Amino acid sequence: MPSLDAPVLDDRFGFFEVAAWWMAELDRLLELNGLPAGTAVGPASALEGGGYLLRVSPTVAWIIAESGLRLAGQAGGVVVDLSSSRVRLRLRGAWPAIFPRLAPVDCTSLDPRFAATLIHTIPVIILKAGDGFDLYVVRSLAESLVDWLMEGAQV
Repeated sequence: MPSLDAPVLDDRFGFFEVAAWWMAELDRLLELNGLPAGTAVGPASALEGGGYLLRVSPTVAWIIAESGLRLAGQAGGVVVDLSSSRVRLRLRGAWPAIFPRLAPVDCTSLDPRFAATLIHTIPVIILKAGDGFDLYVVRSLAESLVDWLMEGAQV
């Protein structure tokens, strides 16, 4: 088995939740901020300048931005900056071959989709990113998840 480096913890990204009462309001709010409106629930849409738009329901979207994105709200919708609550675990190198047996989802179906699930009772958003996976996890649980992944990968 190839040696594994620990997943890289990264908190240099923006994580926003955009929500509205109606689907049309959410689309209008996304358009107001220069983001793609009318995206389907499920697929991850790549954004110009890096990042993703994840449509998690008809009236809620998550935006993961690589740069200092500023979003504006409007009547009928709200934007909440959740950046300080999440970290990203980057799984690269030998991880893409090992991770699918540790995750409770079909990792082959993640490109360009994402999954919101639990790994060892920890809520995780899994996104296929380039040659590996990015996991978005609540900051306070990240170290526990890294420990569990490292232990599970050795089995």
